[in-house]
Amino acid sequence: MKPFLIGTMRQLIEIICHATQLTDEVCLLYGQSLNDIDKKFILLINQLIDKNISNNEFAVTDITQAMAISRSLLHTKMKNLLNMSIGEYIRHKRLALASELLMKGFSVSETAYRCGFSDPNYFSKVFKKFYGKSPTEFIVALKKITSQLYFYLFDLVFP
Repeated sequence: MKPFLIGTMRQLIEIICHATQLTDEVCLLYGQSLNDIDKKFILLINQLIDKNISNNEFAVTDITQAMAISRSLLHTKMKNLLNMSIGEYIRHKRLALASELLMKGFSVSETAYRCGFSDPNYFSKVFKKFYGKSPTEFIVALKKITSQLYFYLFDLVFP
C-alpha cells in the first residue's frame, strides 16, 4: 500500500470509529447484562431523541415528561447504564448524526439545523471539541481521503 494512503486510511478509520463509538457502546450494552426493563428504557430514550433530534428546543425535561420520571432518576439510570448524563447522550447522538450528514455532503449550516443546533457557530465549536476537527476540516479530510482512495482503487483496477 502506498505510504500516503496508510495515513489517510487511519484518518478515515478514526473518523468512522469515533462516529460509531456511541452506537457500539449501546450495542454492547444491549447484548450484555441489560435486563428487559433497561433495554426498553434505552430503546424509548433513543426513540424520543431520534424523533426530536432536529428540534433545537428538545431538552431533558421533554424526556422526563414523556417517560413520567424525575430528572434525578433519569440522570442516575443513564449514569448506571451508559456512564453518561442524558444531556451528554443527546449531544453524542446529535454529533453522530452530524458526522453522517457531513459525509453525505450536507453543508455545515444545514447539518447544524438538522441536528438540533440553532447556531451553526456553536455547533462548530461543539463538533470540534468532540471530534478534534471543525466540521469544515472534517469535510476537507473526507474529500481528501475519498479522492486518494479513488485514485488508489483506480490504480488497482487499471494498472
